[in-house]
Amino acid sequence: MENEKSNRTFVTVLIVLGVIVAGIIGFLIAKHNIWDLSSEPNSNTALAVTSDTTLAVTSDTLSAAASDATLAKNSDTTPAKASDTTLTASSNTNPAKTAIAIPSKTAATTQKGNSTKKASPLPFEPKMVLVKGGKFWMGCSGDQGKDCDTVKSRLHQVTLSDFHIGIYVVTQGEWKALMGSNPSHFKKGDKYPVENVTWAEVQDFITKLNSATGKKYRLPTEAEWEYAARGGSISKSYKYSGSNKSAEVAWYSDNSKNSTQPVNDPSKRSNELGIHGMSGNVWEWCEDWYSPYKSSAQSNPKGPSTGIDRVARGGSWYRDATNSTVYFRNHMDPNNRYSSLGFRVVLSN
Repeated sequence: MENEKSNRTFVTVLIVLGVIVAGIIGFLIAKHNIWDLSSEPNSNTALAVTSDTTLAVTSDTLSAAASDATLAKNSDTTPAKASDTTLTASSNTNPAKTAIAIPSKTAATTQKGNSTKKASPLPFEPKMVLVKGGKFWMGCSGDQGKDCDTVKSRLHQVTLSDFHIGIYVVTQGEWKALMGSNPSHFKKGDKYPVENVTWAEVQDFITKLNSATGKKYRLPTEAEWEYAARGGSISKSYKYSGSNKSAEVAWYSDNSKNSTQPVNDPSKRSNELGIHGMSGNVWEWCEDWYSPYKSSAQSNPKGPSTGIDRVARGGSWYRDATNSTVYFRNHMDPNNRYSSLGFRVVLSN
């Protein structure tokens, strides 16, 4: 009986002690919140910010960042030829890997409390120059001499309205500021031309640029491009854009050191309108589908409504100087990327 009574007393003491300990633990949890789970990551969390600020980002402010992988040599890395041939598709035909990126200081908005504040304006806008409209002879004209290809570049008269065109091709710095990534093969600095972009990716850039600025930028038509390259209404009928000597205005296979060069390099002259780089450095996407020229006179031509290749003009760092003449035409698959192909923009009046 003595032992049974001692056991019951011992169990009672343990129960009382357990209740006391449980009470103490409950008190500590309630006071110090030592098991707070509120800091656990949420599957819906898209962006880490300060405790009192969140970024509201609409779906149209996010861009798919193009792959930074180095592309295998494309058709513009074959021996340079003077003939106007279609470039073979790039060996990198796989879709680029994408990642979410937020354009710098553009479409994101900052919310604090119940108020919404618009983000800072775009940190750049392309530098443009006015090109006064007029009539000109487009195609292979007498000033091209023996390099003239009258079959693919039939001479015909064109009338154009006024427009503005970029003084430089779009740079890597400008692309990064808007798109949040740099797809270029030659990642050498913000003042180098952006390249390695498809025609559709260029359209995406322009759409975002128009959204940020409220303007209507676009690619130049082939006719606008050639008219500007020739110097517009004040043309001096140069063979290249700004000179009869290729080395004065162009980066091409003989002097480029197998790479793109800065768009504002002071060693190269601008043309009559103050436009830089319309001969050499990178080919430039145009708006038009490629097709043979019509022989009849035209007004503000835009090319055919459908096609296979898009027009590219101006020559490149890899091609010989013949490709950099103001009349020379090229055409490329709009779905491919080339380390020798960039673009500039225009604005219609």
